[in-house]
Amino acid sequence: SSGINAEYGGAIKAGSDISSYTDDFWISFEKIVGLNVFGAGTIDGQGPNVWKYKEKGGSMLPISLKFMHNEHVLMSGLKSINPMGFHISIVNSVDVTATNMHLIAPEDSPNTDGFHISQSTNVKVLDSVVATGDDCVGIIHGSIDVVVKRVICGPGHGLSIGSLGKYDDEKLLQNVVIENCTMQNTDNGARIKTYGGSLPSVAQNITFQNIKMTNVSNPIIIDQAYGNSKAPSKVQINQVQFINIRGTTPTENGVDIQCSKVVPCKGLTLSKINLKYIGQKKLPFTSLCTNAKIAYVGPQAPSPCR
Repeated sequence: SSGINAEYGGAIKAGSDISSYTDDFWISFEKIVGLNVFGAGTIDGQGPNVWKYKEKGGSMLPISLKFMHNEHVLMSGLKSINPMGFHISIVNSVDVTATNMHLIAPEDSPNTDGFHISQSTNVKVLDSVVATGDDCVGIIHGSIDVVVKRVICGPGHGLSIGSLGKYDDEKLLQNVVIENCTMQNTDNGARIKTYGGSLPSVAQNITFQNIKMTNVSNPIIIDQAYGNSKAPSKVQINQVQFINIRGTTPTENGVDIQCSKVVPCKGLTLSKINLKYIGQKKLPFTSLCTNAKIAYVGPQAPSPCR
C-alpha cells in the first residue's frame, strides 16, 4: 500500500486476554510506502492486567505498535501508556521518523522498551519523552544510520545499543548517533551490551554526545558479558565515541567498559567527561576498563583508566 494516513484520537485500549493474540503485537503497520501516523489520542496497552505473566518468565508480551517492512514513515504526537510489551518496534524498515512522542509506563514494568529498532535504515527518534521500565531506546542488529536527538529518558534502563549477539547471523550495526539527550534516574546511561558466548558480528561508528545525566547509575557502560559472563562475546565493537557526557551518579564506577577478551574493543574515545559521584559511600570515584584501547580528550571525571 502507499500514501496512508492513520490518525489516533481519544483513548484506544488493548484487550487483556493474552490468548487472543496470535502474533507478538497489538497494532501493526506492514508493507506500506508513505505512512503518516499521528494524533492526540492515547494508545493504552493496559499492561498492568498482564505484566504478571511476564514476571513469571512467560514469553514476550504483545508490542503496542509494530512497524514492519515499511518505507517513508512519519509518526508524530502519539502517546503510548502501559504497553503489555514494547511501546514501539521498528523492524525491517527504511526512512522512519518519530517525533514528539510520549511513551509512559511504570519503572517496574517488565520489558516495556520505548523504541526498539532492528534491521532498519535511516531511522530518527526526535524530541520525545520516554519514561518506562526497560530501555528508553534499544537499537539492535542490522540498524544502520540511526539518529536519536533531544530525547528525555527516565526512569528506564537507558539509551542502549543492544543487546547484540542474541541471535545467529546478526547483521552489521553501524552509524548510530545519540545526542543532546537528557537522562534522569535511569539504571544505565549511554550503554552498549552484547551477549557473552555470542557468534561473531560487528557494531561500529557509534557516538554518544552532549548527554546530561541526573542520578544515573552506570553513566557510561560497555558490557560484553551481558546475560552470560562465562563465555566471551564475539561481537566486535569499533569506533565508539563518548563526548561531553556530564551529570551525577550514585555509582562509584562512573565509567565501566568491559570488552571481550577475544575481540577487544577498538577505537574508543572518551572526550570531555564530567561526572560527579553523589553516592552514600565514601569511596574513590573511578573508571573500570578491560580489553579496550581508549583515547582520552580533554578533562576526565572520573579519572581515566591506567
